[in-house]
Amino acid sequence: MKRFLLLYPLYVAGLLYFLFFDNNALAIQLNHFHQNLLIEALALHFEVDAYHIVITPFYHITIDKSCNGVVGLWVFFASIAAHQAQVRQKLLWIAIGYIVMIVANFLRIVFVVYAVKLDSGYFAFAHDTIGNSFLIVVGLVLFALFLKFSRV
Repeated sequence: MKRFLLLYPLYVAGLLYFLFFDNNALAIQLNHFHQNLLIEALALHFEVDAYHIVITPFYHITIDKSCNGVVGLWVFFASIAAHQAQVRQKLLWIAIGYIVMIVANFLRIVFVVYAVKLDSGYFAFAHDTIGNSFLIVVGLVLFALFLKFSRV
């Protein structure tokens, strides 16, 4: 447990620094990839103009790099990496978590879009409270399942 508590914040900080902040080419490429993946999926369901979901001709929701779900991915990946388990188990759960978190983030954005279509005043609550809480719960459930099914 001490090992986890020591490594987890270091892994989170490292992953965010090297893979999220725009301070290197890899981070920029990963963020663009995930942003484009999300936009392409959303374009199947909504009118999309560049990185904007069109709600009305005068109201758009912008999908930027903080909406692409990678922060949740890196936090989840850090928890898996910091825990003592077999490498194969870690790689399996990172793959499972990647797919689940990408789908969960897509569902989060869909929820936000429908909430905003009902009333634009719902954006902050739907995005900041419900949407982000949903991603946190998904990440925690995934980590709990990893703990239950992984072997040291």
